[in-house]
Amino acid sequence: QIRLRTCRIYVAWSTSAQTIATRPIRYLNLEEIDKYGDSPAPGKEGDPITLAELRTTTYEQTAKVYASSTPTNETGATWQAWEASGDRRRYWVPCPRCGEFQILNWDQVRFRGHGANSPQEWRLIAAEAERGLRDVHYQCQQCGGRIEQRERRAMVAAGRWQSEGYPPGEHPASSTVAFQISA
Repeated sequence: QIRLRTCRIYVAWSTSAQTIATRPIRYLNLEEIDKYGDSPAPGKEGDPITLAELRTTTYEQTAKVYASSTPTNETGATWQAWEASGDRRRYWVPCPRCGEFQILNWDQVRFRGHGANSPQEWRLIAAEAERGLRDVHYQCQQCGGRIEQRERRAMVAAGRWQSEGYPPGEHPASSTVAFQISA
């Protein structure tokens, strides 16, 4: 427990049903949920995510649950939460060349001035990693322009969250919102 002037922060861990089920919680933050075990007490308590979410029922409509994690696979809790969300938002950034918005995609990263890197090129790139990669940049999906690392901060600052299947600024009516951003 961490006591602050205006609130208290309680810390629990996913393998202990007792720490999860101790008290009512209005704001629940679940970190790295794909790494939680199946159950804090097999056969008795249930999975740690559901158990933690039950702590918010005292606060009904005012409770907030924040769950974040690096997804592990399509059967993991993070992916399942993404699929179940009524409003899925991705972060779009503008190209400094053409201004078109796009989602950053690893496939657009280019090494050594080549276009799409073949498996053979990846082996060469991996071999060069010890000596340091040269000429790494991002290629715009719209205009094909070269985007340098030094331009990334401005792109991200000018970015926007956009709901899947909706124009910028519009969002579906939903009680859950999921966010995805490239790291």
